[in-house]
Amino acid sequence: MVNIIAKTPFHFGQHLNVLYKFIDETLLDALREGYSENLEFIRRSTWVDYLSWYIKLKNRLGVYEILLADYGIVKTIPAADIRLPLPRYMVECLLLRYYPNPKEECFKNFSYYERKFRLKENFFTEDGIPSSKARMEMPKQFFTIGELDYYVEFIKRGDIRLSLRSQKYYVEKRADGIKENSKTIIKPGEVDRNVPGWDISWELYKSLLKTYIKYFEGEILLALEIEKPGKTYTTKGGNVVKEETSWDNAEKYVEVGLKINPKVTVDYRAYMYIYKYYSELSKNEGYVFKNLMFKRKIHKLLGLEDAKYSQ
Repeated sequence: MVNIIAKTPFHFGQHLNVLYKFIDETLLDALREGYSENLEFIRRSTWVDYLSWYIKLKNRLGVYEILLADYGIVKTIPAADIRLPLPRYMVECLLLRYYPNPKEECFKNFSYYERKFRLKENFFTEDGIPSSKARMEMPKQFFTIGELDYYVEFIKRGDIRLSLRSQKYYVEKRADGIKENSKTIIKPGEVDRNVPGWDISWELYKSLLKTYIKYFEGEILLALEIEKPGKTYTTKGGNVVKEETSWDNAEKYVEVGLKINPKVTVDYRAYMYIYKYYSELSKNEGYVFKNLMFKRKIHKLLGLEDAKYSQ
């Protein structure tokens, strides 16, 4: 749903500053000062080919990775829809991965080759972080469970929006099955991967949101959820040969906006039109749209009954 309208080398340094501020500085400071209940550690990757961070939660045995996949400048809604142009937001699009601990219940839900890769000797540290050797050999699609996006108002930097997109389950079938040493591991047509993407990714998203709200004493400006049919893939030889959609395996998108600087006046028109845009999109596409501000649903989901709340 991210429609990037500008991406130039000139902007990249500013995007790095945004990521360093809201991940390196804010989250590490919150961790030191006790603003986070569930963060155990945050470490920036030393891998030179891309920018990413590893995050460990206290209530999960595995390790998350958020990896910069794209960045740019976006408009909230086409400016032609209103008299004055709406504020633009810098957006950082992050791929979300989860490296499960072999002792976790969800470990068995990852694909055969993901599990085999995770168990390779010297491929992961004691903390569950991929080694340099693992990085060089790991296929791009391995351990992926969703997308996480940061939106930061371009000029005043007075508000941010954090969004999460994932599926109830990421399901992949193998049309040709899997055999090793004449032994059948996965029969042709059987499910090889059935990862509970939403449950795993929601734990990280919820922990990040609660940390930002407490650290900035942030006022919740927007909270919405969209559901649409999720996808199931059938692959053969590494290529997708069939794609199916179903409400039983819904894709969910959640977006929450926070005011993080009390000295800055937020342009509330942006949030009015975000609601309008997603509401109309849902009607046109047949998606399910939920306003999580209604009856303070977002507070109940996050366990933050005392948080500031925009009326």
